[in-house]
Amino acid sequence: MKKIKMAICDCDFNDRMLYSARCKLWSEVNNVHMEIQLYDNSAELLTIIGSLSNEKQFDILLLEYDENDNDGIKLAHKLRSMGYIGQIIFLANNKLNNFIHNSKVEEIFEAQGTEYFLKINSLRRFESVLNKVVNLICQQTTEYIQFGRLGGEYRQIAIHDIRYFDIYKNLVAVHFKNEKFEFLSTLSRISNQLCERNFIRIHRSYMVSLVHIRRFMYEEVEMSCGTKLPVGRSYYTDSKRDYNKYLVSKGIDINEG
Repeated sequence: MKKIKMAICDCDFNDRMLYSARCKLWSEVNNVHMEIQLYDNSAELLTIIGSLSNEKQFDILLLEYDENDNDGIKLAHKLRSMGYIGQIIFLANNKLNNFIHNSKVEEIFEAQGTEYFLKINSLRRFESVLNKVVNLICQQTTEYIQFGRLGGEYRQIAIHDIRYFDIYKNLVAVHFKNEKFEFLSTLSRISNQLCERNFIRIHRSYMVSLVHIRRFMYEEVEMSCGTKLPVGRSYYTDSKRDYNKYLVSKGIDINEG
């Protein structure tokens, strides 16, 4: 089972400690490696998540929810707009009733991939919710990477959909499906993120997905979409070797000549 990264955001110190302890106990009983970070305000959490690359994002967020100010819902919608795709569990601060009004439940689930737990509920109920969310995470096979522009626009893209990257000055374009998204970065930085995800540099201006290469020739590669990209002379030997290794790993015969 994968390592689970969790953040708990709750302004109440005692509640943060309580749910941190419950999660640690659950992880020990279920033999799950869980890393937990605690936050006492939403601003700090937003700053942290905005600075994290996709592979370092939290898998689960436990967010305080109060019906009176609706802050938890606002925070969840803000996180989704930033590209956060992990699971969210609302810790509903409802001391008087053992339910949340139907209209509020609808708002909660509009935030995508969410569960909620009333703080007055039993430990068993909390464990049930946590079990469900962790199982969902472990069943997910699609990996995503997030890219963002300075203006605040973010795009969450499935790694297997990415065909190639190109760069002009410091403007990188990621090409996926029949779309492209441009953002400020360097190919070296992107390469560090994706070097273990079957991406290789073939040119100082191009990085391609091995999965989407249709043909590899001396001076160019043809991608699955039909696009032909140049292969730099200094990149040919290493990139051809990596391509052949990839074919062998898939059980495909290769002809080195």
